[in-house]
Amino acid sequence: VVDKSGGNNDGHLYMVWTANGLAEKKTEGLDIYYTRSTDGGKNWSEARVLNDNESTESHQFYPSIAVNDKGTLVVSWYDRREDPNNLNTLYYMTYSEDGGDTFVADFPVSTEASDFSVIGSKNGNFGIGEYTQTLATSSFAIPVWADGRTNDGNIDLYVAIVPLDGAGGVVNV
Repeated sequence: VVDKSGGNNDGHLYMVWTANGLAEKKTEGLDIYYTRSTDGGKNWSEARVLNDNESTESHQFYPSIAVNDKGTLVVSWYDRREDPNNLNTLYYMTYSEDGGDTFVADFPVSTEASDFSVIGSKNGNFGIGEYTQTLATSSFAIPVWADGRTNDGNIDLYVAIVPLDGAGGVVNV
């Protein structure tokens, strides 16, 4: 994503992806990696892991990224850190107000976990795929994700509205 805010980080490029290491496998689990370029893509910062969980075996995957008109960078993803069996999945996010130098501690925006061993069982086992998106207004992050929290094989779409003023609180709709 490109920062088009007109602020201090205007023109910076930001990228996120899922991996278990860079040049070699570092963990059994998957992490959300982040990097940025401040010179139009000629050079990129050293990639770093955004998810701040301690487990190296849990999976975090399918990240989505957005930058609002104030230059706030928002990242969201599926996260299994709370399940030692690596099946029950919540949707998490974090954000940065300083061009990606630092990020707030990541937090869940979904209120209930989905058991990924049954997602899609009512539609020929067609899973959730990468059907996520993060939107960002001047004041709110709006993560959107597919979720099977009923754990009966159905998949529904969920949205959260997250204030970007540091006050906390998530409104799920």
